[in-house]
Amino acid sequence: MARARIFHDRGDYDAALLSYRSIGRASPLYASALYEIAWTLLRADRHEAALAALDQLLRETPHSAAAAEAKSLRGKLQIRRRNWKAAEDEFAALRRHFDDQYKAVAPALAVGSDALDYVGAVIRSDPRHFSLDTLVPRAAIPLARSLPRAVQAERLARETGETEHLLRETLALLERMEIAAASPERALLFTDLGAHWQALDRAGRDLGEAGEALLSAVGRSPTRSLADMRRAVDALFERPSKHLRRVTELAEPLASARAETTALRARLYGLEYAHRESSRRGSPDPFFQEAAALRGELGALEDSLAAAHRGLQTARATLRFTDPLPGTRRDAIAAHNVIVGNLWPGGGGEGVREQWQRRQRLLIRLDAARKRLGAAAQARLARAVVVLKEERDNLTRYRDELEALRPRADVTAAEAVHAGVRDVAADLRYWTIRADVGLLDVAWATKEAELELARDLERTRDRSVKNLDRAVNEALEASE
Repeated sequence: MARARIFHDRGDYDAALLSYRSIGRASPLYASALYEIAWTLLRADRHEAALAALDQLLRETPHSAAAAEAKSLRGKLQIRRRNWKAAEDEFAALRRHFDDQYKAVAPALAVGSDALDYVGAVIRSDPRHFSLDTLVPRAAIPLARSLPRAVQAERLARETGETEHLLRETLALLERMEIAAASPERALLFTDLGAHWQALDRAGRDLGEAGEALLSAVGRSPTRSLADMRRAVDALFERPSKHLRRVTELAEPLASARAETTALRARLYGLEYAHRESSRRGSPDPFFQEAAALRGELGALEDSLAAAHRGLQTARATLRFTDPLPGTRRDAIAAHNVIVGNLWPGGGGEGVREQWQRRQRLLIRLDAARKRLGAAAQARLARAVVVLKEERDNLTRYRDELEALRPRADVTAAEAVHAGVRDVAADLRYWTIRADVGLLDVAWATKEAELELARDLERTRDRSVKNLDRAVNEALEASE
């Protein structure tokens, strides 16, 4: 692009055109290159080619920032071609376009606090996903994206909402981690230790069944209490936690409610968009004020649903890490093994006694292994608990700072966005004035052309009169 501009300034238009045309469609400078190609062709007095370049620009990038300049330049080209009607139509269409867009922005430009309240309500309804599209008509979006303050205002609103969202989610996650760290089943927090922990439960149940088999081998029939305890142990292994199941079931209606609120928000956005595109009022529209209020209510409802979802996750974590089922199952296994041990009569063959003693040694080793697993989990969590406490203090401080700064951030974001919209409106008004100037140029050029034509007619008349006088004089002289 720079090389092409240097060639243009040096008057080497052919070299400039080659450099401009080397810029591909994927380049962000493509639209600007097409526009400057038209100017280069205009400087080279190749008006038809310049007009074709402008048509290509408007056809391929109709929503680029250079589109308005291209339309204006196309009108000036028509003036140079002395095509007054086409030039007037070009500038008139340009004026109508930007005047309509200016009127469409009017609901966000009311003088006084109403406009700021409206903009603030729109931002607060969904700050994370706020976009200038919600305040600026579609056709003016490329213009808005080209204004630094408008883009900065949009980014400010989004970053404020994203920061608040991340802080809430992080605090909820930290709370679940604290619940997990305080769990009596700490070994289950780690994949490797948890697998060994659960394997110990299964090994305890297997040793109980092995004890029953040894009792049968020595001729001791199982008692009713022993059979009941074995069935209870089996049921505890097969049955999932009913509390976790109930919490999981609560997630379904919550997800349905969130989907419904999302659908309502989408419908509201659609109604606002359709009304904005069709509205050409020059004053604030009550529809947008009502829509802003509905946005606020929807935002509050979605915040409540998000809080309920976080609460559900916390409840799930609480039940998962404080669920009495693993402890109850372990106690049942221990009680089953105690009953089996109490029923052992002694005696039996040497092989049976050896198996029984081996079983007893394995039970002791299971208890020792469980203690070692608990100690390993505690050692791993020791540093994590310290980090969790530090992060809790940090996040609490961040939350307090955000709550203190949030009112000012809301006002700043609303004022910045409102100022950005005003910049868009000022640019729209600027282009409307430029279109008016273009129409004046057409009128002036038409007047100049008509004056030139009148002067040509006068000169032709004067020559005709002179020729006639000369002919008359010559005739008179000849008659004398």
